[in-house]
Formats: sequence, structure tokens, C-alpha cells
Amino acid sequence: METTTATGFSESHLHGPEDPPDSGPAYTEPYPTWSYEDTIAHELAHHWFGDLVTCRSLASIWLNESFATFSHTLWNGHAHGEDDLTYQRWRYLNKYLDYVQSTGMVRPMEYFKYRSPDDMYQTETTYLKGSLVLHMLRHFIGDADFFRTFEGYLHRNEYGNVDSADLKEAFQTQIGRNLSWFFDDWITEGGGHPVFQVSYAWVPERRQVDLTVQQVQADLPFENDFSLPVDVEILGPSGSSVHKVELKGWSTRASLPADTRPRAVVFDKGNWLICEIKFERSADETVYLLEKADLAARLRAARQLAEDYPRRPETVRTLARVLGDARNHWGLRQEAAMDLGRAGGAEAGKALVLASTDPDRRVRRAVAIALGFVADGESAAALRKLIETDRAEDVAAAAEISLGRMRGEGAKDFLLRQLSRDSRYWSSIRLGALLGLTYLKDPSLVPAFRSYTDSRWEADLRSAALDGWLAAAPEDPELARRLRELARDRNRQGRLDAIEKLGSLHLSADVKFLSDLAEADPDPDISEKARAAAEEIQSFPKK
Repeated sequence: METTTATGFSESHLHGPEDPPDSGPAYTEPYPTWSYEDTIAHELAHHWFGDLVTCRSLASIWLNESFATFSHTLWNGHAHGEDDLTYQRWRYLNKYLDYVQSTGMVRPMEYFKYRSPDDMYQTETTYLKGSLVLHMLRHFIGDADFFRTFEGYLHRNEYGNVDSADLKEAFQTQIGRNLSWFFDDWITEGGGHPVFQVSYAWVPERRQVDLTVQQVQADLPFENDFSLPVDVEILGPSGSSVHKVELKGWSTRASLPADTRPRAVVFDKGNWLICEIKFERSADETVYLLEKADLAARLRAARQLAEDYPRRPETVRTLARVLGDARNHWGLRQEAAMDLGRAGGAEAGKALVLASTDPDRRVRRAVAIALGFVADGESAAALRKLIETDRAEDVAAAAEISLGRMRGEGAKDFLLRQLSRDSRYWSSIRLGALLGLTYLKDPSLVPAFRSYTDSRWEADLRSAALDGWLAAAPEDPELARRLRELARDRNRQGRLDAIEKLGSLHLSADVKFLSDLAEADPDPDISEKARAAAEEIQSFPKK
């Protein structure tokens, strides 16, 4: 059964812009959220939107930030091709779904109840989901109407203030259709996303595919049933056909023409919907999609093979072929590497080791992460080689993290030696080593972690060192003392990080310190973080 849910391969640290060739920050995912080009394009679009049209209140901040993110994804598609944009949307979708699954946090795009200013800039919602909402609207109404409406909206509101109602009015006036169903579900009222359970049967008597779609998300005020059009593709022996199905209510049934038994059926062709999809299909059909369909369907098929059929030999062989074929899009090859890590086993490990020398550094980075989930001697040796010889420092750093995750013999001493290595950019090697050492949870590493909380190190290194210290010795009284010091540090992000970690220690003695900080600090984000940390401690009753 196919499901686009949390990947399980992400780390909490994402650092810096995309790296220059053969150098770079220690991305601890198989791919960065934004490339350097994305960052520049986002900032240019942000300033353009902010200067030309800006939100009437901070409740509508998505009109600035989501549009800026949407614009830099369009630039990516223009500069690198539609497949790159398809893959970027896939990455954004999964990061958003991972966030919701891990936190349970959902809210509308236009929102009035932030507890602190920083909350409105929550990446996975304001930036990533917001851009996907706009891509979904663009798909529903078509590029010509979308961009013509958008141009008119900007000129009509030039140097003025707007909210979501102004955007809705612009689109409804231009295209002559009521869009309340969209704006209510995705922007002003709804805060979640649909979860679709999909199945089909081919009925030769009628020469039709009977499609059944059920929405199985929770029935809540902010996440009830969604009304949406969806493209369904039927792939047959002589070609494919695409049909639009209107989803209404909790269950939708549709009969679609199919003269012969389909080789495969694709729900949401192009991956335009912000949703989770659980599709009941066979392993053979999934393999067919991975080998024959477009990029969007292949990305889903690779995930489904690893999650639903991890023990089938054909799963590993197919994913290995995809990974090893340089003609495939680099994003699909990254996903194949990660999916081999999900599948696990000796054969998956061999395929990953073979790909660890791939010419494409983006593929090697994914391989380095995936090898951490295939704990055997060959994988460990390949990771050590990447750390010692790979010129791309983000690849080496990803390998350091995986080596720590494996917790193999000699990993501690090997990673400690990496702390003495300088990086060409962003302290990648040290950061990867600290993150790898964190997995060991070894109290003997406290002196190493403590030394990197000093102010002479970059904020990212200090945060990683605190994570390591917290994992190795959470009851160390010196850790609590250091966190109190850092709660008044000059670095703002460091202060927020220290306050949150101090709250996680649950020390009653820190309630007054945090409460006093919440009352006295003029920064509303610092104040709210300290208040929340104090509340967390107080939520546990004393004996």
C-alpha cells in the first residue's frame, strides 16, 4: 500500500545555502530544502512582493512568504527543467507531511492566533505548504488564467496592502468561477490535508475501471472532507489516458473507460495535491510504474516498493537499477538510494556501496545517508572511505552522521579524529562528526561536546554540541548550568535553542529562572520560548 508519510531519514539540522562544487555545509538530509539559487530567487521575489504589494496584517504573511517560495520554485523549473520542479514539489510535500506527522501541528495559511512572532514563519507551513497551495491552484485553473490573474492582482493593488480575500476576489473575477471551496479548505479555514485510500477494479464486461476513493483523515473542524478535482491516469498496453474525477464527500466512486486491463492506474497524475495517498496495488504494478511512468509517478512507486514490499528480491533489484542508471533524473536516483536504505538487507547494502562512487555528488550524499540504515561491515567501510576521501564535504559529513548512527566498533575514535579537520566551507566536517557522535549517547564524550559550546564556534556547531551533550549525559548538572548561561548568550538563535533544551531537562529549580526571563526579556520570541519551557517543567506534578 502506497503512503507518502514521514520518511524517517531527516535530521533536525539544515544548514546554509547550497554548496559550491566539491564543498559545502553538512546537509543531514539526502538533499537540502533550498539550493543557493533558490535562496537568491526567494529573496529577490520576497523583496519584490514586499515592495510592490504587502500583507494587510501579519495574519496574511503567507501572501509574501509563500508567493516568494512559489516564485523561486518556478525559477527552478525555468532554469533546470520541469522535472526539477516536479522533484522540488515532491520534496516540499514530504517535508510538510513529515512535520505534521511528527508534531501534529496544522493551521490555516491565513492565521490570527500566533503565540509569538517567530511562529508565523514556520518553514513547513508558511513557506513549503504555502507554495504547494499556489501550485495546486495554478494546476486547477491553468497557467494562462493563473498568471494573467496574478499580474492583474499585483497591478491593481500596487503599493497597497492586501489579505487573502483580495487574492480570492482577483481570481474569481478573472476566471468567472466561485473558488470558495478552495480558499476555505486551503487558506482561510482548513488547516490540514486529505488522506486518500484508493483502490480500483477493471470490469471487462463494461470495459471500465471502477475507482474507489475514500478520505480517511480525521473529521475535525479544520480538516473535514475535501472537495477537489484529481487527474487519474490509466496506463494500458497501447498507451495512456487521463481522466478528471471530482472528489466530493468522504467517498467517491467513478467508472472510467478502459478497453483492456490496465497495466497500472495513477491517482493524482503529476503529484499536484497536498495529500497522503494509500493506494492498494500489486508489487508487479508498482514495478511497472517505477520503470515506465513519468517522474511524479516513479517517485511514488519507489517509495511504495520500499514500504510495502521491502523483502521481495525484485524490490531491491529494481531500486538498484534505478539508482545505477545515470539517465534517470538525479532526484529519482536519490529517492531510490533512500528507499534501498528503507528496504535494508545485504543486497540493498551492496547496491548502495556500489553507488557510493557515483559521479553525481547529490546521489552520493543520499547514498551516504541511506548506508546508515544498512548496518554491516561493507557499509561501514564505504562510509569511512567517503569521510576520508570524498571532496564534497557535505557528502563526507552525511557519511559521518551515518557512521555514528550505525554505532559500529571504532566509530567513536574515528569520529573524534574528524573534529580536528578544518572545512573549506561552513565547518561541515566538524558538524557531521558532532552529529554522528550524538548517536552514540556515550557519557565519555561530554568533554568533547562541552568544548564546542564555546562562543568562538558557529551557532550550528554549538547547537549540535548541546544536542550531543544532552543525549550523552542529560543529568549532568554542568549541562544545566551551561544552558542557563547560553540562555543569555549574544546569539539569538543560540538563546532560543538553549531555553528549549533547558525546559526539556524538567528541573524544578529552573522554573523561576525561565519565568523571570519570560517577564524581563524584550524579545517576544525569547519571552514566549522561556514561558513555554517553564510551563513544560510545571506540567509534571511533584510527588
